[in-house]
Amino acid sequence: ASLPKANSGRAAFEPFEPYGTAARARAFIGAAPRLRAPRWEPPKEPEPRCRRSPRSAPAASTRARQRPSSASPARRSRSPPPRASAERRAKAEPARRRVIATMAQDGLFTKLHLSVTARTRPGQAVLVSGSATADRTAGALEMVTSPDEWPVWRTPKPVIIPQGARHDYRYLLKGGESLEPEPEPGVARRVVGEGPELRVADVFGQTPAPPSSARKPSPPPPPSRLVIVCYHLPVRVVRGVSGAWEASWGTSIIAKSPGGTSIADARETLWVGTIHGGLDRRQLTEADKAEIRAALAPMRCVPLFSMHASKGYLNYAKRVLWPSFHNVTVLDQCCAAWNDEGADTWDQERSGASWDAYEALNGEFRDALLPILRAGDTVWVHDYHLMLLPTMLAEAEMFRVDAFTTRKARIVFFLHIPFPTSQLFCSLANGPKLLAGVVGADVVGFHAFEHARHFLNACTRLLGMPQKSVAGGITGVEHGGRTVMVVVRHVSVETLVIEDALKGDAVAAAA
Repeated sequence: ASLPKANSGRAAFEPFEPYGTAARARAFIGAAPRLRAPRWEPPKEPEPRCRRSPRSAPAASTRARQRPSSASPARRSRSPPPRASAERRAKAEPARRRVIATMAQDGLFTKLHLSVTARTRPGQAVLVSGSATADRTAGALEMVTSPDEWPVWRTPKPVIIPQGARHDYRYLLKGGESLEPEPEPGVARRVVGEGPELRVADVFGQTPAPPSSARKPSPPPPPSRLVIVCYHLPVRVVRGVSGAWEASWGTSIIAKSPGGTSIADARETLWVGTIHGGLDRRQLTEADKAEIRAALAPMRCVPLFSMHASKGYLNYAKRVLWPSFHNVTVLDQCCAAWNDEGADTWDQERSGASWDAYEALNGEFRDALLPILRAGDTVWVHDYHLMLLPTMLAEAEMFRVDAFTTRKARIVFFLHIPFPTSQLFCSLANGPKLLAGVVGADVVGFHAFEHARHFLNACTRLLGMPQKSVAGGITGVEHGGRTVMVVVRHVSVETLVIEDALKGDAVAAAA
């Protein structure tokens, strides 16, 4: 049936106007309901024409789709994406356990299994807090039990601690009337990691007795010493009128200064080295050597009677290193007066015997130092005669205090002559070995910044060591997982000695 015409001059089916007259509305809907305004809704964002996967879609587009419209009365809260799924963690767990097992077998860590007998009430649980959490319960590990094991509680997985290190831990009760976990009374328990695995069984509440106040404190460790190592001891050793050997201090800058101004007056100091003046190259008897040692003992000097002074010191150190470090090229050394073989036959490869003697000379110093060093000492190695000594000491088994690379003493190497440019240093047949010997020290010192810069460049270009800046503006090189610091320290004069000399009557009269 057709609807009646609303107007004779117009068609019965006209476009509907929602806000028209009521008569038109009745004509279309057949009733007269109350007209209501349409409910307002925020406009919907248009769907993208092509859907991209989250990895291939640009980051800006992803953020635009996730950002709510500015016309929205309230922003929609979105939960952050999960970090890792449970399946991924489950797959990584076997690999993590294999790594821990390997480290335990290598003697680095100990897998500690803890168990405690605690008669808990329903709703209570036992926690264990170790040294890593230090009286905090937020990171405590909750222990587990079962109907068959109760009242014994155990850790669900082993606690990994370093071998040889002390580990403090404490048990806590969680649940019951108290809202916060309650620690067991008494002092913390203590265990030391030994072996690949360690199992400890405790009883809750039975803690070790606190240390007695009447117990004598352990003696403090001996103070650290300064061990000065130089090729020539800064002393004069002569045979006196009576025929006995006599020793006195020389004029070297590393000798003990008079008047109480030396570092040896404030810190225990030892000197280790050979005796110059031809004594170490003579055929000294054992009685002479024992008498010389006795004469130097009150001066805290340890003499070394080397058998490689001729080739190691005179040939290699004086004829090869000294001119090379003073920028005398290898070609110029061919025509030098000290070249016994002549300009036509001189070759670095033929100086192998001198290099072997130089290595043996440094080895003698290492063997003399190892028995007298103790933990906390500082070894100060001087000059180009002993460039291999720092690494020889560091690699010696007696120089380590544990199975790791912890050193017994700190090593300082100081070069008293210039260091050549890296281009000239490359011409030395054993240049890389000399550098590898020096970087065994913890600190390397030079007189001038130019010498330090040449050393850093040589380490980078010959050995590939990256340079690194240390806090305080100090530069060093990375070697063996540590930073070898390179410093510049100028030689100074004894100001107090000079001031005292200027106050003398003889100086005043001469002025």
